[in-house]
Amino acid sequence: MRIEFKAKKLFERIPVDEHLKMYYEMVMMSFVDQVSERIDTSKLAAIIVPEDFRTEVMTFQKSIGERPSLTKNEYAEAFSKLLYDKSQDTYYVFLESCIAQYIIGDKFVAVFAKGEDTDTFLDRRSVALTMLTHEMAHASIYERIWGNDEVKKESLLRYLSTILFDEYCACRISNSLVTGSANASNQVQICELEELIEHARGRFGNNEININQFADILFQHTELILKYMVSYVGAQHGRGAQDIDYTDGYIAKITPIFARKLNRLFDNLEAGRTLDFGVISDVIQLYFDTMGIKMVENKSGFALGINDRET
Repeated sequence: MRIEFKAKKLFERIPVDEHLKMYYEMVMMSFVDQVSERIDTSKLAAIIVPEDFRTEVMTFQKSIGERPSLTKNEYAEAFSKLLYDKSQDTYYVFLESCIAQYIIGDKFVAVFAKGEDTDTFLDRRSVALTMLTHEMAHASIYERIWGNDEVKKESLLRYLSTILFDEYCACRISNSLVTGSANASNQVQICELEELIEHARGRFGNNEININQFADILFQHTELILKYMVSYVGAQHGRGAQDIDYTDGYIAKITPIFARKLNRLFDNLEAGRTLDFGVISDVIQLYFDTMGIKMVENKSGFALGINDRET
């Protein structure tokens, strides 16, 4: 396993010479060695800090036969990415330099934190280490969760359930290994997305948009909402906290159920038992029902309808 630190400038003012490059690679490798004592990193080929994160990630995706894709919108932006090279059976972690620049030893914090509050700098270091560990955790559990590509060909809800559990596990594992960081609940963003679904539901019910348009809005926003939620729940569980800070919106009604199901499924993962993602699919269905949306899957696809909202 190797570290490739390619960034040319840090904190918008510090040029990266060969000595600084070697220092960052040494610190990151030391951290990886510590994490490797807790999780399986045997198939991790490299951790790469690119000069141009977006360009290098998408170029690498093309080189391994993947469709270039990297999240960046008003609700989310990727600063790290795990990629899998099937031809070599190896994983690669890409980490944005504006995140990786905080991964330094304690004795250099005062030097690099010039003009920045030390506690804030240390918080950002925790975030960077959690983000790096998060991607390493994905690599360590991927095969146990996904099994093979057949999962992607099964039902839409089964596929989404697998994505959500994968994210929950990575957040739980990374937050159990790195102290001092905390995932936000994203309560405000979730409520905004639920309002967009609510608006689309009304338009669909009034025949202002067709089923395909409604489905696009529903599934796109629901996936993001539930990713926010499972990331937060996973982080809380990883730190040993059981309190879930959702008080508003439909998400508040179903999060406790999700939390219990995810926790039990994680226990099964740890014990090497069979993983039944149907328990997650059922809660997604419940979430739709709570919003007054009926979804029925069949062999040819799915059907959507409008129900009374659950109280």
